Amino acid sequence: MKPRPMLFLGLALVALVQLCLIRREGWNGAWQRWHVPARAPHFSDLRAITGALDSVERGFDPREKNPGAPFGQRFNQTHVWLWLGNLGLREANSTAIGLVILAGYVVGLWWLCSGIDRATAILLVPVLLSPAALLAIERGTTDLSVFLLLAFAVHVARRSMPVAMVGVGAAFVLKLFPLAGVLLALREPRRRALWLGLTVLGLAAVFCALNFRELVDIAFKTEKGQTISYGWAILSLYLGRHLHFDPDLALDVRWACGAFAAIGLVVAAWRGLATRDETPPTRALDFFRVGAAVYAGTFALGASWDYRLIFCAFAVPQLAAWARDGDASFRRPARLTLAALLIAAWTLAAVDWFGANAAGAVVARTLEEFSKWSLFFGCVYFLARTLPAWLKPASPARARATP
Repeated sequence: MKPRPMLFLGLALVALVQLCLIRREGWNGAWQRWHVPARAPHFSDLRAITGALDSVERGFDPREKNPGAPFGQRFNQTHVWLWLGNLGLREANSTAIGLVILAGYVVGLWWLCSGIDRATAILLVPVLLSPAALLAIERGTTDLSVFLLLAFAVHVARRSMPVAMVGVGAAFVLKLFPLAGVLLALREPRRRALWLGLTVLGLAAVFCALNFRELVDIAFKTEKGQTISYGWAILSLYLGRHLHFDPDLALDVRWACGAFAAIGLVVAAWRGLATRDETPPTRALDFFRVGAAVYAGTFALGASWDYRLIFCAFAVPQLAAWARDGDASFRRPARLTLAALLIAAWTLAAVDWFGANAAGAVVARTLEEFSKWSLFFGCVYFLARTLPAWLKPASPARARATP
């Protein structure tokens, strides 16, 4: 059997086992076996949106008060999601909507796994079955629909880059952060890449300008997690809210983390830009650019939920190829980045394993921060290194050779 069908057969068996566990142990008990912090009712994140449809029907502004949601979560998405109400959908339809979104996620995975070898399939298993990835399914997050759109964009990029950019634009309208997928245009020649990229960025700027107040409201009202999240600001949030640090000290930690992130980003990008190798455009590289850009971009935002690590699955085929077949300058950083990804995806389990006492909690937290920061720097480094030559500063030798 080829690697892709074999991988999906294994995932189907795991899904069947999970359904049996849910029936026997209930929603929360079944997911906690995978170290996923479950939250009943099922698809609770999705219900913040479907509940908003009920709230609007009852005359409420769901951004201020959202009684239709099971936990009263405020609606913090773009208004596009409220158009679902025009289809007659409500909170009672959450299960059906969640299953449709989950089916789309599976389709995106099918496109991602096209042409993979057995070693890559084996590496994808612990990523796709990690607590971080399963958290996305348990919560019914709409990031799963973004995963489908970005996978579609990469899938069609070789045949029609304008259609691919439409996919990126649609994902951006839904969740904003997928604009990072515009790096997909870098597989095109210089003039075409610039034209497509600047067009998408320009349209995104117009959308942001027209919806500026809404986007500011979303930014301020989006909940920032501290224990199932990643980003440069997470450590300061954790210290400030869980260990009862002095607010001024927590703020100092935040500034220090921000400075470290900025310096590390510059160093990683510079080291990548300093290389003169030219990486040919391939399907695996397209997926890597999109996945790495999403992770690096959401990390730079300061705080993002761990379930967005699902987009790092995009990076696995290319990282696996570099780790196995690349020259020494690719092999070592690719292996380190892969290791950081696997650890980051499983840190929810590490918290359960080691967090029973204070010393274990410190170890788990240290491992979590180190892996997620290392993954960030690895993504930035390889994004810079694989930029086309026309985007890299010319070396002195090249400059002298230019008439």
